[in-house]
Amino acid sequence: MALVSSLHFNSLVDELLIRTRGNLYTFNVLDRLAELSPIRQIRISANDVRLSQFARGWSEEHDLSQPLTGAFFDIFVDIFHEKLREHGLITREVEDLSDRLLATPDYAPVMQALFDKAFNRNPHGFKEALLLTRDTLGTYLADTWLRLDPDYLQYAAVAEAFEVVDREINGGKYLRLIRGNFAMRDIGYVRVGPQLTPPAKAVT
Repeated sequence: MALVSSLHFNSLVDELLIRTRGNLYTFNVLDRLAELSPIRQIRISANDVRLSQFARGWSEEHDLSQPLTGAFFDIFVDIFHEKLREHGLITREVEDLSDRLLATPDYAPVMQALFDKAFNRNPHGFKEALLLTRDTLGTYLADTWLRLDPDYLQYAAVAEAFEVVDREINGGKYLRLIRGNFAMRDIGYVRVGPQLTPPAKAVT
């Protein structure tokens, strides 16, 4: 929700696009949640943490949140790429190449050059696609939260509700990429273990 909310500030949107040229997998203001300083933050949205890392248990809530945060960030970027392609701002080949190179050393140099060229052709189109993606994810998340039971909530239930929302709103348009991103984080396949340390006492 912090990611979606931040994109309602026009100055942030403009800064994000100027710095990244639409390549959202670069280190940027959008993927840094709860910034503590220009170089420190509580967590990174664009992370590679999997739920299986917590199968034996967990100690820190912020760590446990990372697989779901990462899945939603990747879904956001994938929908953004879909909208860029639909509006003729990038090609199918560029979209597919981004998927293949992700998490490899070649991603940054290869993809940044491609995004630089595409963004320079139509900056306004990139901004429009980004705002449409913001609204899509925001609507999906709001509808998903309404379907969830706060008692004994599991990440698998979040994924299932999110898929239902996609089917109801867009006829399952993004179902393949949604399922792929949740599966990549082991969400729906791994059960989280017990809390290994007692919760921190509130400071009074």
